[in-house]
Amino acid sequence: MEDLLNRRFFYDQSVAIHEGITGQYDFGPMRCAFKSNLLQIWKQHFVMQEQMLEVDVFILTPEPVSKASGHVDRLADLMVKDVNTRECLRLDNLIKAHLKLLCANQKTSAELKAQCDDIVVKLDGMSKDEMAGIFKKFNMRSPLTGNELTEPIEFNLIFSIQIGPSGLIKGYLRRETARGIFVNFKRFLEFNQGKLLFAAAHLRK
Repeated sequence: MEDLLNRRFFYDQSVAIHEGITGQYDFGPMRCAFKSNLLQIWKQHFVMQEQMLEVDVFILTPEPVSKASGHVDRLADLMVKDVNTRECLRLDNLIKAHLKLLCANQKTSAELKAQCDDIVVKLDGMSKDEMAGIFKKFNMRSPLTGNELTEPIEFNLIFSIQIGPSGLIKGYLRRETARGIFVNFKRFLEFNQGKLLFAAAHLRK
């Protein structure tokens, strides 16, 4: 199915003629027509029948907005890299996978298994230093190659960009469509004559 869709140019990897970019795709004529039809059905149901108020906001977000929402300071994952292949791995996923394998080993003591289970349960609330300590304690290596891994580094998941010709205004690509609804809520109330709206709809483009 994937090969058929690719041959019919339903989609293709972006700039495939220059070896492409992982995770980015271009849509062909049939995919564009499918998307247009799907959006019309979505709008007919949610915007027309459910009487939601539709909004379309700009894709860039100035830094103060993303900072106020907590995305700048908190939306970061700890990553480690394979020292040879430079392959990136999320540290929390690495720890979980490593400890599950350790627990599955029949030679692992009941005490260590209990410790591993406790770490997995508490992992989401751990700080950078706590996760780095577990990473070192269990001497973790790449599960793909067995190579050594670098020290954990923070990687922010929102894409930063400089706005304007001077580049002095820092911004980010819109993290979620809901942002446009939140920051325009006062305008929605004014448009709706002060009445609390049932819902707002925003299509990601």
